[in-house]
Amino acid sequence: MWRTIHDFPSVFLLPESGKFVGGSLNWLASGAASCSRVIVSLDLGNELCEEVPQPDYGGVHVVTVTLGVLRDCLCLLSHGNTSLDVWLMGEYGSKESWDRLFSFYVEEPGYFPYTKMLCHSEDDQVLFEFSSDLVVYDPMDRAFTILQNIDEYMTSEVYVESLLSPCP
Repeated sequence: MWRTIHDFPSVFLLPESGKFVGGSLNWLASGAASCSRVIVSLDLGNELCEEVPQPDYGGVHVVTVTLGVLRDCLCLLSHGNTSLDVWLMGEYGSKESWDRLFSFYVEEPGYFPYTKMLCHSEDDQVLFEFSSDLVVYDPMDRAFTILQNIDEYMTSEVYVESLLSPCP
């Protein structure tokens, strides 16, 4: 049976799949009163919606963010003018549990290629979609390896079998 959730916040969900973490589906959204990005969470157990706190970016002017899942935790990839930071929320819903895992410095200030985190391996390597390439980052060597160039009209998605639809 379909139900309508009346208390859903007045936001515009961005057209990307929801990220399932901690029993909730999470989307990036554009705030109703401003152009800022917010994280909206729908708890599937009690059908409650709320805004999830973002990390303290430490005064960095964040231009774009991408929502993802790493290590079964909610994560954010934030683009500043000269850096790209990967944040991990260790305890779901706790602003204080955000931890910056990596920072990459951008050679061209103001350059914001499409970037999405896809997977995290047991040896701490991270698979990214970066612009039109699949790239592995090894934090031990601080090195990137390009695995595959992908068509600019395609996007990568991690498949997890579920009866839930993450699409808005």
